[in-house]
Amino acid sequence: MISFIVPTLWKSSKIFESIKSFKETNIPNSEFIIIDNSNSDFEDDRIICLKQTENIGVNPAWNLGVKTSKNDLICLLNDDITFNFRTLNTNLTTVKTMSTDCVIGFDANQNFSDELNEDLEVLKFKLAPCRSLGFGCMMILSKKNYIYIDERMKTWCGDDLIYWWNRDKHQRIIYNMPNFKTTGDLSITSKDYESTMHPEVDIFQEVVNSLQ
Repeated sequence: MISFIVPTLWKSSKIFESIKSFKETNIPNSEFIIIDNSNSDFEDDRIICLKQTENIGVNPAWNLGVKTSKNDLICLLNDDITFNFRTLNTNLTTVKTMSTDCVIGFDANQNFSDELNEDLEVLKFKLAPCRSLGFGCMMILSKKNYIYIDERMKTWCGDDLIYWWNRDKHQRIIYNMPNFKTTGDLSITSKDYESTMHPEVDIFQEVVNSLQ
């Protein structure tokens, strides 16, 4: 039913918490796809691990993960946050139905917390009037609504392109889940690539202009 796609350089321990929660939850017809940008020795028979001989970047990793995934519903997830997979599983039918015409994104101001709400049963969905802080940390959408990202954009603006493609280009609705709590480090890896931000913002604008 859903494919979780997680690029990683293994700099945060949160990815191991996500793997553990995913395996314990046993979501039907689901898969957890890691794009291993450090070519580590990680092995797990429940996890699809796509090992790269070099760091291809976050956005190309998303592209690869989406191409590899077998499900129509995808979740692009940072490796430095984790959440209660059981809660998402309980609400997955609703999420899948909604994803036809919307994208569900992260909001750091609402979702980031010191602890998970383990007893939460019903997710709330709230219209997002603008792109929320940390939107790309976790995005749930239909694969048909994913736009393959120009791979000159290695680290930055991939989530901005997905947001623009859906909200501005195709007038799809953007939702947040205000009562869904996550824990983590927030962009622990991307901080190492701040020098590439401005060139990739220029590429993003070039891509948007070409698609207008």
